[in-house]
Formats: sequence, C-alpha cells, structure tokens
Amino acid sequence: MINLIRKLLILNILVFSSLPLLAFSSSSYLISQSAFNNYDYSDALSSFSDEEIKLSGSNLVDKMISAVIVEDINLAFNIASEILIEDNENQEAIIVKLVFLYSNKIYNKVKETQKILKEKNDLVNFIFFNNNELKDNKTISKSLVDIVVSSFSTAEQNTLNYNFLLFYTSLAQIIDNTNDRATLIKGELFQNIQKSKLAEEYFLRILPSSSFYLEAQRSLAINYSNFLSYEEAQKQIKILIKNNDNNYSLKKILA
Repeated sequence: MINLIRKLLILNILVFSSLPLLAFSSSSYLISQSAFNNYDYSDALSSFSDEEIKLSGSNLVDKMISAVIVEDINLAFNIASEILIEDNENQEAIIVKLVFLYSNKIYNKVKETQKILKEKNDLVNFIFFNNNELKDNKTISKSLVDIVVSSFSTAEQNTLNYNFLLFYTSLAQIIDNTNDRATLIKGELFQNIQKSKLAEEYFLRILPSSSFYLEAQRSLAINYSNFLSYEEAQKQIKILIKNNDNNYSLKKILA
C-alpha cells in the first residue's frame, strides 16, 4: 500500500506543481495569485472575479483548492463542476466532486463515477473504494490523511507542496469532521508555513476528550514559543501547563 501511495503522490505533486501559467496580468488576478502563493486562501478567494475565472483554467483550480482549504465544500463543488466541463479528467476536481456527493449521501452518483473511472484513476479507487465496495466516511478520511502523511517520506521538507498537503487534509476533515488527526495535521501544516493564528485555531478545535488532545496542546505550546514575544509565550505556555496538570512535555517547551 505504501508503494501505491508513493506512486500516486508523485503523479499528484507533478500535477500541482505544473499548473499552467495565466496569460493575463490584471490587478485582481495578481492580488489573488499573490494571496494564493502566500497561503492566504480567504484573500485569494475574495480577489477572484467572474470574468477572470472564465479566462483561465489554472485560476479556477487555484480557487477550488482555496475553497477546499477554507472548508467551503459547496463553493469548491461548484468550481469543480465548472472545471470538469472543460477538463473531465481533472483529478482534483473529480475528488472534490466525489467528496461533495459522499458528504451529501448521494452514494449512487459516487459509484457511477467510479464505474466510469475504474480503469484509469487509481487514486480515486484508493481513496473511496476497497475491492469495489464504497468505504465508510472514516476510512475515506483516513485514506486522505495517509496520502498527506506519506508525502513526508517521499519528498524533501523544503520541496513540500503545502497547497497539495492542505488540500487533501481539508478534504479529510470535510468528509469526517471528527477526524482529529486531520485537524492536528492541518494545524501543524499552517504552523510550518508560519500561519500561527490559523495553526492556533486548529489546535484549539481538539477537545480534551480526544486522544490527540495532548499532542495538540504540545503543538500549541510550540506555536506560542515560535511566534509570540518571550513574555507572552511564557504566559500562554504556563496557562497550558496549569490546564494540563503540569504535563511534563509542556514543561520542557517552557524550559
């Protein structure tokens, strides 16, 4: 299975890193593209105009990715549908469509799509099916997370495509909003690209009842130590330690 994921990863990273350049340079496009490249996905979405969307397929793909990462699956589905009109084999758009259909319990449409793609889309089969049987939402979510986690063993850290990683992690959250592992990973991805406020938001989503809670608290402490002033970081980490029964791993970060 690991070898299969690696093969699928290589293909998808190539797709993500080779999207065509746009042939125009209007101000709103430049703003949206700059926001996208700087991982400001909400700003990237707000800067797209309808006229520019019609002009560029890659602009549309960027918008779809941004919509997924901000977890607006309805908007992402609408964009994916538009992409598939022009390119019915666009892998990311197909996966967004299937996540939308599954999330809305339209399972017959998911199966119909799989029958069409069965012989030519191993990634769709890996994510959604097991021996031609549709997986449950938790297993699909786990498969999406497995793709993200496996990427860390197939690429150098400085070559990681964070749009790719955040896209698949967000899909995992959308299809199973109880997947705290996906939530934790998404926070850590935002932390890696120095989006500390977003990272904090995702770490705080994980409740004390979760098996990932202490790991999230530790990541939150690291986030404070990396991005806050010394005094403020010390204050916030001390609060975390107090709230977590003087947890040793948190004390180590304070030290």
